[in-house]
Amino acid sequence: MCLLTFIDSNQELPYENARNGAIQNPDGFGFAIHAGSKIVMDKDMDFQKLWARWEKAREVHRGYALWHFRIGTHGAQSLDNCHPFVLDDEQTVVAHNGILPITLPYKDSRSDTNIFANVVMPRLGGVQYLNDKDNCDALEKWACTNKLVFLSADPRSEWSYYIVNMDLGHWDAGVWYSNRSYVPFTYRSWAPGPYRTPYLGWDDDDDYYDGYGHFSGRTGQVNAVADETNSIQEELNDENEVIDLMEELYEESSKDWVSKILTFTSLDGYHPALVECAECGSITLADPLEPSPTHCGACHACLACGSSELCECWTGYPYHQAFTEDVRKPSFVDSKGDWV
Repeated sequence: MCLLTFIDSNQELPYENARNGAIQNPDGFGFAIHAGSKIVMDKDMDFQKLWARWEKAREVHRGYALWHFRIGTHGAQSLDNCHPFVLDDEQTVVAHNGILPITLPYKDSRSDTNIFANVVMPRLGGVQYLNDKDNCDALEKWACTNKLVFLSADPRSEWSYYIVNMDLGHWDAGVWYSNRSYVPFTYRSWAPGPYRTPYLGWDDDDDYYDGYGHFSGRTGQVNAVADETNSIQEELNDENEVIDLMEELYEESSKDWVSKILTFTSLDGYHPALVECAECGSITLADPLEPSPTHCGACHACLACGSSELCECWTGYPYHQAFTEDVRKPSFVDSKGDWV
């Protein structure tokens, strides 16, 4: 899941929201602040220690900022995989919420975001790639429901920050949140109702923001109203309806992926599904209406067969395997439709 936040200049991230986010996403934390000619960044596996350092840093630096709260899905639970990550220009950082469609090396300890920052973005040309709106559109399309925040002090960057798929999160009092995992956790407090995932489209009666969060000016001010809708659909808990929607995710595939996924996934209506690894017993919370993980984020075993070696279980899976052999050629389509 993870929680990613963007804090506007001279705004504050409420401590209670941060603390709740840390409780539900406990696998490492990081923040970054735009300090004019540089980016101030810090990480820690201990939330309280990092929050104390954040408060001191925020007294001095009042610019745009981000916080990230990690729940491990890919890669080791370590400080090296805590967000944000520094791009090759050493003046830009990126943090991410979701599971990126990146081919990860088999048993590689790096996270998908780590590889995105250190392999994919440099091959795209670094932060300058984001100066072009068509490129931003291409990145949003490729990222699907993933959200990313960039902060940049690089003079070649046209804006100080970029939010990819901003409209899939929401704003509250000068802070943008990628999801609701900062709300005190109960299964029914923030779980999605039917059609609340962009993979499946939105319900016709759902009043949602669908504008492009474009940018203008050096400060990167977002020229779009991103107020969250107040109308939330009545939650349903009919497992058969959830399965019908899951089948819609994979309807263009010739394989019955839903049956395979249900062998290791425990559904609870539209609430977060429990994905269990038979090999090590690790449990991952996953949105049942978004593509399923294929391998355990802790031990990397295949969730379908339990093998720790490469297997054939996920050949043809339409949303990428979690772990495969090679990352030397990350798949990305540029604005011209070419693979890079």
